[in-house]
Amino acid sequence: MSQETWRDVPGSGTAGFGHAQYGVAAIINAAETARIQRVDLFASEQKRLTAFLEFHSKYLNGASISGMCDKAIAPVQDDPMGHRVQRVRERARPALPETLKLLNKVRPSDATHHMAWETLTHGDIGAAGL
Repeated sequence: MSQETWRDVPGSGTAGFGHAQYGVAAIINAAETARIQRVDLFASEQKRLTAFLEFHSKYLNGASISGMCDKAIAPVQDDPMGHRVQRVRERARPALPETLKLLNKVRPSDATHHMAWETLTHGDIGAAGL
């Protein structure tokens, strides 16, 4: 879990786990920037990234969140983290069964934020251009 996991309550305007996904998406983007500068944050943070992605993906794939928190949470919905997962897979090579299941459901991406181009910028492109 992250500090943002239970932030998004009904009526907040953000889908459940939305802010948690924004956070991990930013972490993955920072790690990719560091990788381009020859600093491998994917390897050093693989355990944390894998745990975060698998935990949240399980519920984004439909597992019940009932009984996990003492407040209501907005219905969960994949937002910005999906395609950035490709970077974690390419760089750290962890097994991510729940996350890959989610990724296959949400491609191509569709969002109302800057994440709308995720399939193009992060979808199985490898290290093209580097």
